[in-house]
Amino acid sequence: MKRFLVNFVFTSSVYPPNSESRQGRFLKKTKALAMKKLYTFLLLWMFIPLLSMGQFGMNISGSHVIVHADTYLIMDGYLTSSYTDGLTIKADAFVTTNGNLSLNTQSGGLLVESNSSGTGSYIVYGNVSHTGNGSAKVQSYITGSAGSYFMHCVSATVQDINPLYINSVRLQQFDMYYLDTYAWFWDGSVADISNGQAWVNIWPYDYEVPLGWGLALTNDDAGAGTIEMEGYPKSGDITFNTHYVVGNTIELIGNPYTSPIDFTKFYSDNAGEILNKFNIYNNDHGNYFQYVGTSHPADSAFIQVGQGFFVNTRPWEPTHPTYIVTFKNSQKAHSNIPFRDFIPNSLHLKVKGGNNGFRDQLTIRFDEEATSYYDEEIEALKWRSISEGATMIYSIADDDSTLAVNVLPDDNLGNVMISVPVHFECGEDAEYTFTFEGLESFNGDIEIWLEDLQTQIWYSISPGHNEYVFTASPSAVKHRFNIHFFGPTSIFEDQTSIGDEDIKMYAFGNYAYVLNNSNETLKKITIHNLMGQTVHQGELPQQTMNKIYVSGRTGYYVVSVETNKNIYTEKVFILK
Repeated sequence: MKRFLVNFVFTSSVYPPNSESRQGRFLKKTKALAMKKLYTFLLLWMFIPLLSMGQFGMNISGSHVIVHADTYLIMDGYLTSSYTDGLTIKADAFVTTNGNLSLNTQSGGLLVESNSSGTGSYIVYGNVSHTGNGSAKVQSYITGSAGSYFMHCVSATVQDINPLYINSVRLQQFDMYYLDTYAWFWDGSVADISNGQAWVNIWPYDYEVPLGWGLALTNDDAGAGTIEMEGYPKSGDITFNTHYVVGNTIELIGNPYTSPIDFTKFYSDNAGEILNKFNIYNNDHGNYFQYVGTSHPADSAFIQVGQGFFVNTRPWEPTHPTYIVTFKNSQKAHSNIPFRDFIPNSLHLKVKGGNNGFRDQLTIRFDEEATSYYDEEIEALKWRSISEGATMIYSIADDDSTLAVNVLPDDNLGNVMISVPVHFECGEDAEYTFTFEGLESFNGDIEIWLEDLQTQIWYSISPGHNEYVFTASPSAVKHRFNIHFFGPTSIFEDQTSIGDEDIKMYAFGNYAYVLNNSNETLKKITIHNLMGQTVHQGELPQQTMNKIYVSGRTGYYVVSVETNKNIYTEKVFILK
């Protein structure tokens, strides 16, 4: 295999702070952009004599125009650049040209920069033309830090300056350090993604890479730098023929524009070809970021400049033998829109720890359309990291499907105890931390508990207690945890002594559960049937959660719990 190219990774979404309201962030952002935009036009008009701005557009000749970070520049008319790096768009700056783009100078009449703080974004809706070998340059910042094997999914950002390459680029355009890494494409004829056999090494430098095609770059060393492609930004439709094979529904494609795209719009235009989900390998975490349209906030749907991403294609059918996805101007977007959609009953469990810096995430959600089996439209299968020893968490459906996004029926949420198995894997003996997000999306009556099967600890999860620290080993049993969702299922009776409300009793199946989220010490429990007969009596060994077998007979039972301060009594219903 020939070596050349280098590693890099892009983040697939921007996560704004949650401290402000959606409307407040929007107004604040709108005001900031408006002030920046006005300031930019004033500078251009007053201090750049060789820049002409008429009612139909902007013509740059003999001067540099620099759009700095946090600036949003909109041109309703055309943009013509006849000067090298005439228009420079800094990282995290936005520029939109509603009219045509003309590039009349070689070596980049337009430069879109990228660095560790982000990537510039340029949208052109009109036609793109070039004279005198005119071109643009588009940069992509690359980095990697986790694990011992570095893979980055990428795509072409421009059409090559070589006229022999139509709607494509030479593989050489991905080069940063000469002969440094490998390049791979995804072989659609291989259905099994777990054994790595789907990757095929490609070379040499003049290999043609179509726009819209995703590639993987790999090397053995982490690093950071900037890759730069030269060519012509694309405007209008770009079609890509996916490699549909019976039994394989995975395809690696890539964003072909000089701005991010909104996957929600991309999916809307291609709903007959793909499912509403995508996967991006994040090398900094060593795992896949998995987006499912009904399980993630809207700002997670942006796919950055130069980013390759996996989609789930519709199953192959004899009556639908040719499959094509289409990128369109209407899908273009600028990435840091500070909006988050509220998704009810959605819990996000994140894990990090160890020396290698691996991270992963599991989403558990409840929806009226869900089943207890794998639901292809709304759930995501767990993809194993390509980095050996990566930290991973996932759940198991009733049909034994391994899930990164597990969506369960919501009809019994709050009525019975719902237990969700959580499997954990790691590559080293170390300390790890679970962080729970999305707790505010559940009704206040819902209690969420983490059960550690190894230590037999039950941990109450709440906004003020949303982290759980534990130690783990690669040799440990994978089914390490359960997450339990409780509702107000017990029937409360008068208590002998009124005490702390954080001691509660529930029933599920043949068992009673005693939950202690107070400062009191649990001591004894006694359970009677309605005839006054004692069916259980004993000590409570755990101070957070106790599970006690009651009876194999359906009916009401009275549970009494003694603490160091009070005695609590409740009537619960046991269902065989």
